[in-house]
Amino acid sequence: MVVVDATEDESAVRAKYAPALAYLREHQKILREAMLPELARTQNETNALVLQTFRDHPVQMALMPYMKDAEKQLRKTVTVDDARAMFTLGSVYLLPLRKDGMPYIGFHFESEMDPEHGLGVMMHGDRVVEVGIEAAYYFGNYQHSAADRDGGEPF
Repeated sequence: MVVVDATEDESAVRAKYAPALAYLREHQKILREAMLPELARTQNETNALVLQTFRDHPVQMALMPYMKDAEKQLRKTVTVDDARAMFTLGSVYLLPLRKDGMPYIGFHFESEMDPEHGLGVMMHGDRVVEVGIEAAYYFGNYQHSAADRDGGEPF
């Protein structure tokens, strides 16, 4: 998915995003390997928060016996290899923001641990800028986005 201004002509859009597409094609393996440790780390942090919620609310836990199996899964440390298997790429967002000539690219992953929301990763080159549910998106207002906080500017 490419986020564009509806007033732009198609050939201008293609020219504008050609470098981002080329970078994505040429570096997809490097990007994937940079994201996997961060996906695993974020999933481990999320699991710890959910487990703490269960500990804080034992009555609710008792009312949901199916969560016993989930609790076992949440206690397992997610490795990079686990992340490789548990996250499936759903969407790629070429954002109209760049820094030092490099575009920001958002990746949204579907996750077996959170099928409703999944997990997003905002990348600048081969560097992970942010990981989170909405990290991959750009909602038309680049201000306050991970790319904006990182110094990205519209192009």
